[in-house]
Amino acid sequence: MSDITEMLADIDAQEFTQGFLDVYLRDGFASLPKRQIDLLVLELLLSHKATWKAGETSDYSIGRLLSMSPRRVRSMLDEIAFRDDAKDDEWCREQLTKELTKAEKLFDKGKVRIQINDGLVRAYATAEIQRALGIVDFSFNRAVITLSGERYAALIIELLEEGERELLLSQIPNLTASAEKGANANKSLVRLFVESFVEGAGDEAGRKTIQLGSALLSGGATAAIDLIKDTAG
Repeated sequence: MSDITEMLADIDAQEFTQGFLDVYLRDGFASLPKRQIDLLVLELLLSHKATWKAGETSDYSIGRLLSMSPRRVRSMLDEIAFRDDAKDDEWCREQLTKELTKAEKLFDKGKVRIQINDGLVRAYATAEIQRALGIVDFSFNRAVITLSGERYAALIIELLEEGERELLLSQIPNLTASAEKGANANKSLVRLFVESFVEGAGDEAGRKTIQLGSALLSGGATAAIDLIKDTAG
């Protein structure tokens, strides 16, 4: 059984109660479905319980206190993430960029491991991967995801400012013309760029695509030009 005393110890009860009543009574008493009440209570706990507000928690610890499975906690947290109107695409882009700087790079395996706890940011990352490569990766349903070097690089290219991305893509000659031919007609320029880079990298594609993504993340397009030239050469 969860320790209710521990759970309540550091909650701002006044703010919690006011926040609950504001939402619960907004459309009339007893009008809010149980699922929405559960989500509201969890959201308010995250906002007004000091240790949770500071991010000093995990799905496991929340589940222990609330007598829920970590998987159910994660599902509810993901749903809460989509309820915040303040989290627009620019916010998602900034948060995703921050998480990418903390990624674990497995150069020997050509993989990158990233933890993205916010469900909205994970969904944004999925959309960017799909836009770049036309591929949906269902591993994004988990907080800890593993990307190939190719997908890692493509994701970071999509996050670049437009001018930076254009400068980068211009490093591969005739990329736009290539996009208009045969099997390439339905591929994005980012995908064609990554495929061309991978082809030039050969057996070192996994390691070099991770290096490419890391260079872009730290210094933008100009930081990656030498690597692109060396690979193409």
